[in-house]
Amino acid sequence: MEISGTIKKILPLQSGTSKAGNEWKKRDVIITQLDEYAKDVCITAFGDKSVQSISRFIIGDTVDVKVNVESREFNGKYYTNLNGYWWANKNSHNEESDQFVTTDDDNLPF
Repeated sequence: MEISGTIKKILPLQSGTSKAGNEWKKRDVIITQLDEYAKDVCITAFGDKSVQSISRFIIGDTVDVKVNVESREFNGKYYTNLNGYWWANKNSHNEESDQFVTTDDDNLPF
C-alpha cells in the first residue's frame, strides 16, 4: 500500500531492547494525506535502515511511503500499525536534472 502526503510532524526517536536482548529503534512520522479530506496518519519507521532514511526529511516535505499494514491483539482489543519500509521525498531534486545543458557548438568537448 502506498500513502502520499505532507509531513506534519516527526516524533522523537524511540529505542529499547527486546526480551530476546536485541536492540531496536523506531520513529513515528505524522503525514497529512493528499486527498479530498486531508486525513492525518501516523507511519512508523522501524529499524536502523528505515529510521536513517527518514532523517533526510523535514516538516513540510511531500513524500510517498510504501507501508505494511498489520494488526495485533492485546487484551481483547486490536491495534493497527502502518510500518513504512520505503520513503521517497517528492521535493528532492536530482542533481543531474538540475545541470544546465547547452547546444552551443563552441562548448563541445571534441
